[in-house]
Amino acid sequence: MALLAIVGIALGLTREPGVVALALLVAALLSTLGSAIVGLGAVGRASLRYALTPNALLIRWLGSEEVVPLAELDGVFSGQRLGRIGPIRGQTWPGSVFGTAQHNGRAVEFYATSVAPEDLTLLVTERMGYAVSPVDPATFRQEIIRRLQQGPGSAPSPRPSLARGMATALNNPANALLLGTSFVVALVVLAQYMIGFERLPAETVLHFNAEGTPDVLGPRSSLAEVPLLAIGGWLISTVVGLLVAGRSANAAQLIWLGSIAAELVLIVTILRLVP
Repeated sequence: MALLAIVGIALGLTREPGVVALALLVAALLSTLGSAIVGLGAVGRASLRYALTPNALLIRWLGSEEVVPLAELDGVFSGQRLGRIGPIRGQTWPGSVFGTAQHNGRAVEFYATSVAPEDLTLLVTERMGYAVSPVDPATFRQEIIRRLQQGPGSAPSPRPSLARGMATALNNPANALLLGTSFVVALVVLAQYMIGFERLPAETVLHFNAEGTPDVLGPRSSLAEVPLLAIGGWLISTVVGLLVAGRSANAAQLIWLGSIAAELVLIVTILRLVP
C-alpha cells in the first residue's frame, strides 16, 4: 500500500488538475492512511510480550507496560470462560487483537493474537479483566496461581508510551469521527479545485477585498495553495493531535475540531474562487 501511495501522489501531482488527478490523489491518500494503520498494527503485534515478575504480570505493547498486580487478581481462567465475545472496540485483525470489550458488565482489555477462546487466558480483577494469549495457556495459568500462593508484594508502576497513546486514541469512536470528518472536508476542498480547474481562465481571481470585489489576479495554478493548505492542515493536526492524545484526550479533540473549522473556511474560499 505504501508503494501505491507514492505512485499515486507522484502521478496525481504531475498531471493537469482534473478528475483523473483527483482520483489518483484520493487513492494515494487512502493508501497512506491504510499503510499507517496496518503498520501500527504490525508493530503492535511484533512488540507484544508478557513478562511475569514475582508480583505482577507486565504486558509490553508499543513501548509501554501495562501492569496487572497479582495481588489484585480475583481469578485466572481459561478463555472459554468468556464464551461468546462481543464487539471489540479497537484493532481486531488476524494475529492482532488490541481493544476493549464488555463481558458481564465488566470491561475486558484484549492484548492478544487471537479471539479464539482456547487461545486466551482471562485475568479478572475487581475493576476489569485482561484477555491475553500466551503460547502455553495452561502452564501460564499454573505459574500465575503458583506465584499468587507465595503471597502479595509490591508491583512496578505502569509505563506509558507515545505509540500506545496514539493507538488508544484511534480506538476511540469520537476521535475516529473527528479525524474522518476532517479528512472528508479536506477532500471536498481538493475535489472542488480539481474538478473546477478546467473551467477557470488562465488568469483568474485569487483574492477578494472586504467589499467582495476582486483585487488580485494571477495564474489559476496559484489556487493550488488552497487544497494544499487543507490537506497539509489535516495531516499536521492529525499527527499533533495523536501525539498529545495520550496526555490529554480533550486537547487532542480540540485540535481536531480546530482543524475542521479551518477547513470549513477553506471550503468557503475555494467555492468563491472556483465556482
